[in-house]
Amino acid sequence: MEIGERVRRSVAETHFPNEHLQPNGNFTVSVGAATFSAPLSSLEDLLREADNALYRAKRGGRNRMEG
Repeated sequence: MEIGERVRRSVAETHFPNEHLQPNGNFTVSVGAATFSAPLSSLEDLLREADNALYRAKRGGRNRMEG
């Protein structure tokens, strides 16, 4: 979570060429994270959980970190 938040913040604070062309006028990222622990029992479960966290972040307003 700490690394994902650091990446998210760094991207949000960086000015990229042509970022004004982005839909919201700036370039941001949303990050979803998961840890491999019970009840997750396979790599597929882990990836699915991280993907679910990513979409929670996007639904929550984008430019967010969810885990």
